[in-house]
Amino acid sequence: MQELMLALLIWIGGNSDYNANVPLPAVEYRSFEALYQMGYTKYASDKKLPKVWAIYDNSTVYLHNGFDMADIKDRSRLLHEMIHHLQVVENKLFRCDAAMEKEAYQVQERWLKDQGSAYFGPDEKELAMDYGCSGSRSENEEIERKYL
Repeated sequence: MQELMLALLIWIGGNSDYNANVPLPAVEYRSFEALYQMGYTKYASDKKLPKVWAIYDNSTVYLHNGFDMADIKDRSRLLHEMIHHLQVVENKLFRCDAAMEKEAYQVQERWLKDQGSAYFGPDEKELAMDYGCSGSRSENEEIERKYL
């Protein structure tokens, strides 16, 4: 796992303004149910929401128990969480935590395209939204539920 994370950091460092020379986050594995509860505590009983594949919190990346390093989507999810790690380590300022998602999805999309794979996250229209920083969160919460 460390080799994959280092490779992702090197790519991020070469394709963004982030410094790739940072300590790696811890990695822990959780069930989809546990990740779901971590990400959507207020929706914990709503089984219509999709799986939560990965979460970054407090210098730890939480991945689903079935994480497969050979799966391009799983690797891109790890890259997405690595962006959040760099955002925190470099103290990058955002209007709110949800605003961090737009950048992470944009970098994830570039990485997937660089790997010759299709992007599966929010589209440009969805990314152009305020993404949870305004008083109205319903549309932004729907985007998060759709793509996390």
